[in-house]
Amino acid sequence: MIKTQTWKSDTCECVIEQQFEEGLYEITLVNKVVSKCTVHLGITDVDIPTVAIENNKRKNRVFKFLFDNLRTKLFEQVQQGEDLTWQLKSGIEYNWNFTGTDKDRVLSIVIVGINLTTAEKNLIRTWADTEFGVGKVTI
Repeated sequence: MIKTQTWKSDTCECVIEQQFEEGLYEITLVNKVVSKCTVHLGITDVDIPTVAIENNKRKNRVFKFLFDNLRTKLFEQVQQGEDLTWQLKSGIEYNWNFTGTDKDRVLSIVIVGINLTTAEKNLIRTWADTEFGVGKVTI
């Protein structure tokens, strides 16, 4: 059965309609741009889904890298009902924003509430340069 969902990134205002086969969520059959944001006006509708989803994944993958590599410094376990879950420590924030337009957007991240060492910043920067290309993430 073919399903349709509307998707909006939290990194821009583009709205994309995706059609996929139920049970095969990784296989998108059709992407249709419902609306295009001002930062992506120079990109074709064919490229919008890839670019918008890549920006969203980049922001989320940096956060996951922080969790995987700086967990004890930035995160704490908290009780939620019967379960334990991880969250940023009280007073620490992961702030991000994108600058630039089209395919050349740069993700800038700032960790508020704690100072990262030069070595920690270099670890993040080196990983991000390798994963996304040099200069695609700044810290």
